[in-house]
Amino acid sequence: MADTISKGEYLQFAQDTHKAFQEALSRSDWTVTQKTDDFIVSKAHEKGKPTLWKIETTFDYPPEIVKRGFGDLQRRTQWDDGAAASDLIKDVAPDMIIARFASKSAAGGLISPREFYDLISIVHDGDRITSAAANMDQFSKLYPTTKGFTRGINYPTGWVWEPLNGDPTKTKSTFISQSDIKGWIPTSLLESTLPGVMMSIQDSFKKYMAANHQLYEDPSGEQSGSGNTDPCIACGMG
Repeated sequence: MADTISKGEYLQFAQDTHKAFQEALSRSDWTVTQKTDDFIVSKAHEKGKPTLWKIETTFDYPPEIVKRGFGDLQRRTQWDDGAAASDLIKDVAPDMIIARFASKSAAGGLISPREFYDLISIVHDGDRITSAAANMDQFSKLYPTTKGFTRGINYPTGWVWEPLNGDPTKTKSTFISQSDIKGWIPTSLLESTLPGVMMSIQDSFKKYMAANHQLYEDPSGEQSGSGNTDPCIACGMG
C-alpha cells in the first residue's frame, strides 16, 4: 500500500509526540520500584493506558556517541538477545524515520513475539539529545502485521541523553516506555517482566558500547542506511 501520509502530517505528529514525551518526563508521580548501582527504575500510571516505565542509567561516553550507538539498527541484533529484527523502513526527513522493531518471545514463552512500527524523531538542544517515538494509526494499514508476530503499539516514548552532572564526556540516560503489547496477558505478568526486559537491554547495550564505542566516535564512519537517526527502536517490548 502506498504511503499517503504527507510530510506535514509526519512533522506535526513528531511535534505532538515530543510534547507528550516531555510531559511524561516532567510528571511528579514517578515512584521508584528498583534501584541498583547501575539503574534506577520508576513507574507511573495513566488512567486507561499501560503503565509508564522510566529507567535511568549512565554511560562513560558523550551523549552523541551513545545516540549513534543505540541508533545503529543494523547491529542491534548483535547485542540484544531479545531482538528478532531491527529495520529502517523509511527516511522521512532529517532526523526522522519510520522503523520496525520485532522482539522474540519473553517470560519463558508466555509473551509471544511482538513487532512495533514507530515514527521516530530526534531533537538536539545543545548537548541534550531527545529521541521520541510513537505509533501512527495509519501504520496498521501501511505495514501489515508480519506472520508469527503480534502488533504492539507504542505511546509517546523515548530517550533523553544529556551530560552527566555537566560533564560533556559522560552521559545521563533516561528512557521512558509506555507500550500496549496487545494480546491477553495478565497485568501482574507484565509488571513483573517488563522492567527486567528493559534493564537487560540497557545492560547489554552498555557492554556493547564498552567494547565498540570507537565505532561511533567518527561520524564519517557511520554506516550508510544504518538507521542511525533512530535510538528509540528499543521502545516497547524491545
